[in-house]
Amino acid sequence: MNATRKNTILLAALFVLTQVSDAQIGATKTELVKRYGSCEANPARNSKAPNIYDAVIDVGADCTFRDGPIRFMALFKSDRAVGFTFTKQPSFWESLFHPFRYPDLPFSDPEISTLLHTAAPTAEWLPVAGDAVVQRWRTSDSSAAAYYFAGGHNELYHLIVQTSAVDEVFRKVEKY
Repeated sequence: MNATRKNTILLAALFVLTQVSDAQIGATKTELVKRYGSCEANPARNSKAPNIYDAVIDVGADCTFRDGPIRFMALFKSDRAVGFTFTKQPSFWESLFHPFRYPDLPFSDPEISTLLHTAAPTAEWLPVAGDAVVQRWRTSDSSAAAYYFAGGHNELYHLIVQTSAVDEVFRKVEKY
């Protein structure tokens, strides 16, 4: 392979990584709005009731964005993204022939890998022992965790990526 072709491939890879790095954990709400457009309002945003997540998430400050068929909700703490929930929405034609009873489409393994690296571009994601219903990953430094609900759950076909602080509360809540 000649040097020009290698440089072109390297520049293309850097461009792709730069494009997805704006949707990463730690990004500000302003950065996400700049990249994905306006934030869809959360109807529960004005809730002042105490919440178990109050210490790790600014409850009600979440934003939902769309990027093609991918819809994702970003959770924030002190204006920094601390978690994402990704779903894949069917197109109009897919919705007509959608064989599932659920509103979201399943993610393929390559799509999951891409989304994990979108949320934490420099992280090494390691699989965690789980089952076919909930697939799990954590970063090699344990700074983040991810869950893909592949079946038998009310969050079917959702990919959740979150910091370890959010994950700690999430795991306590999921036990109950």
